[in-house]
Amino acid sequence: MRSLVNVHAFRSFSLNRIRILLNPVAIYPLINCISPFSAQSTITNMSYTTVERGAPNTTDFRIYFKNDDSIISPMHDIPLFADEPNKVFHMVVEVPRWTNAKMEINLKETLNPIKQDIKNGKLRFVANCFPHHGYIWNYGALPQTWENPEVLDEATGFKGDNDPIDVLEIGYRVAKRGEVLKVKVLGTVALIDEGNYSQTHILLVDQVYVS
Repeated sequence: MRSLVNVHAFRSFSLNRIRILLNPVAIYPLINCISPFSAQSTITNMSYTTVERGAPNTTDFRIYFKNDDSIISPMHDIPLFADEPNKVFHMVVEVPRWTNAKMEINLKETLNPIKQDIKNGKLRFVANCFPHHGYIWNYGALPQTWENPEVLDEATGFKGDNDPIDVLEIGYRVAKRGEVLKVKVLGTVALIDEGNYSQTHILLVDQVYVS
């Protein structure tokens, strides 16, 4: 039986309700249901690098991805699983720990580069929450996943946000923007963002911390 705990924190982030799923085993069916893409059921040893174009903190800044052979899409060409038998996933880091620029995989552009989000015509920066600076964890997404904006989330009663599943890597290391990590799932947090749509955030830890 899954245990749900209501948390009344993060009010400064306009999050109306947070639920933490304490049983990570139940997350794997959730990921498979939300993802419309065909995840590879193999152990992946491919390495990934990034290429930056434009100046940071501008609307022209983009981060493109390469594997050992060519330019790729972080959304479609990086497998969800790094090692499916051992339940190791890939995470694409969009916002490194202690940084403020709200970066995200752009689903509307060719090859889906990472770009800075724009709201009301302005580049988005996350406010500091004293005593911390920017994001307190490495923030990113699971490749080959998508939260359906036409389907109601059972935990929140709201529809998906039309983006890849968000993830929070809570180890102590500061990752690099565009880094592809191999991670293990700890749990999940179901959020309601400003009362408009549901966001599922998976809590992860880099597999280097797991013996």
